[in-house]
Amino acid sequence: MSADFPLHRHICRFETLLRSVTPAKELVDLAAAAFRNHRKKQAMNADRSRKAIEKELAEIERKVKQLPDRIVEAGSPAVISAYEVRIADLESTKLFLRDKMARAAQPKRDFDKSL
Repeated sequence: MSADFPLHRHICRFETLLRSVTPAKELVDLAAAAFRNHRKKQAMNADRSRKAIEKELAEIERKVKQLPDRIVEAGSPAVISAYEVRIADLESTKLFLRDKMARAAQPKRDFDKSL
């Protein structure tokens, strides 16, 4: 039993040390509240970004719908070609914005469920 005594003493010392480095519940709660607040702000920013992108997409869609009429009215092949390039650029921008909106989506998991 004498061989177990030093081990028991080391275990007790380790438990004491472990308790001393464990943060207080209040500190853990404060940190969780800070992270929760940060995630909430991120979600609000993502929502604002999504709305701004949706508005920009609607404006681009409006422009794209106007261009075919202009192409029909245009008599010059150079003007028609310029309008076609403009439509292609706007369509490309729409794809970029949709991708950006998808990447700015809400977090996959709720903060409290992640704990």
